[in-house]
Amino acid sequence: MDRVLFIVVITAWLSGTASAQAEPPFTYERCVAVADQSLRIAKGDFLSPDEKAEAAKLANGIGRLWRITAPGGKVSHIWGTFHVRDPRLSQLPDQVPPIVKSARIVATEFKTFVADRAEREALLTNLALWDESIVAPGTHRSVSDRIRPWLVQRSIEIGVGRDFLHRLTPLGTLTFLLLEHPCDDFYQDIFPIQDNHIVGLAIAAGIDAIGLEPHDSLNWMNDRENREEAMLLFEEFAMSLDPVWFEKHDARSTAALLQGDVAGSMVIRRHYVDMVYGVEKSRRLFEIWDRRILANRNHVFVETAVPELSLGGVFIAVGAYHLPGDEGMIALLRAKGYRVQRVSVTGEWQDRR
Repeated sequence: MDRVLFIVVITAWLSGTASAQAEPPFTYERCVAVADQSLRIAKGDFLSPDEKAEAAKLANGIGRLWRITAPGGKVSHIWGTFHVRDPRLSQLPDQVPPIVKSARIVATEFKTFVADRAEREALLTNLALWDESIVAPGTHRSVSDRIRPWLVQRSIEIGVGRDFLHRLTPLGTLTFLLLEHPCDDFYQDIFPIQDNHIVGLAIAAGIDAIGLEPHDSLNWMNDRENREEAMLLFEEFAMSLDPVWFEKHDARSTAALLQGDVAGSMVIRRHYVDMVYGVEKSRRLFEIWDRRILANRNHVFVETAVPELSLGGVFIAVGAYHLPGDEGMIALLRAKGYRVQRVSVTGEWQDRR
């Protein structure tokens, strides 16, 4: 995807579609200030009683590092990652790098290190990112009026111009405009997201890295019968582009993650969506989110990991939100007979509830 994006950026620049005059809402100074706030409030107990009570209902909601013991006694680990590039927020606790470097194999959501050129080209070909019907594009007509201006602004921020959205499929919109936080722009090509940092540690130590699901596993978003669900998911993904969320709530959600309170972070996000869309639409949105983005993929992750877990020495790194809940990876692994125990790491709370 990096090569494809580079080509698009150059083409847009040459054709004059990029707007150098647009002032992006996420400045470096604002990004630093919000990150500082996250680090500061992560030192205290800041969740409300209602937030704590709701978070307590989510099984295995506290903890990012877990020890997995297979029925035969082989040991592996799973770590809940934070998909940001800011090194102060994505820095791994001291306990984690030695486990990664001593692993037999590392597994992330998608395979990020592709050493075979033919495999890499096939990967890029199979990702349906571009809307082939430029005359009558689909995605820009489907996104809501609320998030469309943010997507256009995001296109301008990454230098591809305000018409970029018209060229993308729903999966392309997610890939290019929604997956990375705007604050990560300032660290692009300098610091990787935490998942890729872990893969880098593994590759540097001569350890193989695999993906837990195919890269094209989200192509379902492009099917017309799934368009409504995809557009609702965009409302959640687009929170990273929402200036109100960024200024008033992002720091609290991030701080909860830094404390290891994954459930607390999830509750903060859900309360905000309730406030913005109302309980009924929010409930529908999160039913799709929990099924499509978390539960369905968690089952695939676990099924893919099981053969390796039986051999031991696996380090699994997936987004932290994949860990808690009745269909979270911790519960699914236990249901298959694995003993899964939380491992406390530096900076995390033992249990606020």
